[in-house]
Amino acid sequence: MNRIPRLPATSRTHFLLALSPPRSIVPRGNTINSAAAWSGATQHWISGETTMKLLHAQNSPYARRARLAARFSGLKIEELDVSKDPATRKVLDGAGPSAKIPGLLLDDGTCLCETLIIGRYIDAQSPNSLMDYAPKSLELEGIASVLMDATYKRIKERLAEDGAPSPTVLKTETDRITRCYDALDARLSGQSASFNLATIAAVSALGYADWRGADDNWREGRDGLTAWYDAMMENKDIAETAPIF
Repeated sequence: MNRIPRLPATSRTHFLLALSPPRSIVPRGNTINSAAAWSGATQHWISGETTMKLLHAQNSPYARRARLAARFSGLKIEELDVSKDPATRKVLDGAGPSAKIPGLLLDDGTCLCETLIIGRYIDAQSPNSLMDYAPKSLELEGIASVLMDATYKRIKERLAEDGAPSPTVLKTETDRITRCYDALDARLSGQSASFNLATIAAVSALGYADWRGADDNWREGRDGLTAWYDAMMENKDIAETAPIF
């Protein structure tokens, strides 16, 4: 099986950053101690003269992950809401075969789709390090992704066109969702707010659950996860991208 080559570490600092637990955004090339200066994580650097366009919709949790990656990246990325502008919707429809949000339209006309791909591309271009390859961080991003997918699948089943949602599907996804809440609680309780692709995924999944899984009451009995979420929501960009319902 072919393996994707690792990005070369340019210094021992980068090696240590890759092994460190999730933290606030760290500018590439800076020392670990400089991360404290980025605890607010609201700075938007501009890199180069090109402008990528991120096609999104306000209430999409998948698009929210891409929007937050864009905002924390330091890159110049324009956000276009397809739900508010028919012309922008046409741009998305004509950019590629998926016609799904999020879509990242590059200067050469290439349109990247799928949240994970967009996030990793943005990280690769960014002056700020958003991707943490430590196994625990990858695990966290995966759990958040599963929670988001299960919440989406359950609400689709509840709104089944034939009016007869499958009890088996609903139970399967609800059990999966509950396990994800508990796993996030175990991993994020006691953690401070930090901004990387894993924590962005987690806060987006929980925000989506507030909307599409309100009856879960995920905060009940999970005080540590609630405190972490509330700390993340104090960030301006996190708050601005939350779903409106």
